[in-house]
Amino acid sequence: MSERLYNGIYDYEALPQTFDGKKIDIYNQSLLEQFSLLTKNWNDELNTEWIARHYMASKIIMSATLMLNSVAHANQKNLRIVEPYLLYYALFSSCRALVLTIPQLKWEDGNVMEYTHQKVINIAVNTIKLFDKSYGGEVNKTLMRAKDYRELFSYKFPSNGIISLPGEVTVSLEETTDLCRLLVEIAQFNSEKLEQSFAKNCKAQAFGFKEAILEKCIWYRTDDYTFVDDEDYYRIGRIVVKEKKPASIYLTMNSGMVDDFFGAWISEEDSDEGAFDPDLNIRIIYDFQ
Repeated sequence: MSERLYNGIYDYEALPQTFDGKKIDIYNQSLLEQFSLLTKNWNDELNTEWIARHYMASKIIMSATLMLNSVAHANQKNLRIVEPYLLYYALFSSCRALVLTIPQLKWEDGNVMEYTHQKVINIAVNTIKLFDKSYGGEVNKTLMRAKDYRELFSYKFPSNGIISLPGEVTVSLEETTDLCRLLVEIAQFNSEKLEQSFAKNCKAQAFGFKEAILEKCIWYRTDDYTFVDDEDYYRIGRIVVKEKKPASIYLTMNSGMVDDFFGAWISEEDSDEGAFDPDLNIRIIYDFQ
């Protein structure tokens, strides 16, 4: 399996280093069987759904990257207050990206994008347990510790701040980064298996799109306001016009999409010395094109 991992489009790092090759082989075969059940019965609705799922997973991976790099910058500026929140949400986002690529989970009118925090964590942990049950248990402990770390400062807020907390109740940037990379690599691996199954079972066919599904990626709603994100509208439209089918996460995220996403967080003041640089170290958990 290691040869297939390294000879593909994406250069995996955490996945082959963490799990035995035989376990990856078993997971790979099971995944292909599950996706085959979908691609052998492919239709316009599934075509649109998986474009949407991979697009959203792509954005979520970029958001996790942005959060981790924001922690690194904030720590350099002694802005430690953001650490518990950003570390947890980077992990949660990485789990969400993985959830979106799991074939057994139904779309259910976009509900798969709105699972509760605990449900998302449980699904991610159970996926890792397919590779290694014991390691999955350790990952669950880390995720729960990150969640508790955030909640310490969301509810009771220790007066002594972060520096006095024992290591048993915190998570570090390094361990968070390592786990995020593993989670998003499994998401990438899943997305490649769908692409592989589609090429095998749907190659000679053309499929349309369901606008109502695509709208889930571009419409944003609060209690009092609804709007369309122009960048999401453009990117989804580009995929529909050019690709016409779901691609792996790596191919969904072309360089223009990545540049525009991180560029949206650049300081508007050219003379703002010491400002956060969102383009710095963007491959910390995922090797974008």
